[in-house]
Amino acid sequence: MGQGYNYICKKCKYEYSVHFGKGMMYPTVYRSVLTDISEGKYGSGLKEIYDNTPYAAIDARQVVYICKRCSSWELGTDVTLYAPNKPDIILKKQYGIKTVAEWGYVPYVLSCDLKDEYHLLKRYYHHCCKCGRRMHKASFTELRNLSCPKCGSENQSEDFFMWD
Repeated sequence: MGQGYNYICKKCKYEYSVHFGKGMMYPTVYRSVLTDISEGKYGSGLKEIYDNTPYAAIDARQVVYICKRCSSWELGTDVTLYAPNKPDIILKKQYGIKTVAEWGYVPYVLSCDLKDEYHLLKRYYHHCCKCGRRMHKASFTELRNLSCPKCGSENQSEDFFMWD
């Protein structure tokens, strides 16, 4: 499921939207992010842990990250790593016409499955492209009041939308 907010800046009248989530494309995005991790695009530390953890999973949701230092925000992928609680059960899990054992990897994992079937292995921290500081995931309140990317004024969302 994809979600988002529309905004109109109260100061400069700039209209902008924030779309997070990938809807029906989530499995494709998930696999792409795993490939990026295994190629070292998120750092050698994350790559090593992923490569050494059979059937590791990630939380590949698109989220809004906010910097407390400079107040900038950006959309990014959460690549926090998880390990299965019971790998033998994960191997038997069905994805389409094949099991994980037949695929040789976990094609994708939903957030609800991470909570029930996996445990945290390595938390991912996104860093601000402006000042380099660690950012945090935006809360619901912060999402409703994202600053204008043009003038920096804080705004309240005009509406919330969902798509698939």
